[in-house]
Amino acid sequence: MRGGAMRSILIIGTLTLVGIAGLWFLFGDSTEVFELLYSSPTTIRIERDTIDLDIVRYGEKKQISFRICNTGEVPLLIRDVRPSCGCTEVRWGKRPVQPGEETLIFVTFEPNSLGRFMKSIEVLCNTSSQLLRLNLKGIVLNDR
Repeated sequence: MRGGAMRSILIIGTLTLVGIAGLWFLFGDSTEVFELLYSSPTTIRIERDTIDLDIVRYGEKKQISFRICNTGEVPLLIRDVRPSCGCTEVRWGKRPVQPGEETLIFVTFEPNSLGRFMKSIEVLCNTSSQLLRLNLKGIVLNDR
């Protein structure tokens, strides 16, 4: 091998190792990195991707859930669930969702301003688009 070809192989190998180390750092578990790198995409069915909370009183907490069914042939891996603002908290099961099974993403909304709202929740998972967007909407009123 010539010097240029060897240098290219070393650069590509180093970049690959840095990428895998970065994934390991992000997810903290080599099993999860393996699943992320080698999992096939699955398909899902969402009971509803937008929930209308209608009227929410300022200072009141609303708790709802989104139901997601794995309709594919491989486990659904939910990597992260990210609400669009600090007024929305999320909880979800960290285990893979087997084909044919369902999971719930629990959402607690506590408004911090008045008026109409539309909040989004991003779900990072192993579907072909890798991103699922869920929404909350409604109106916050003050009774005082």
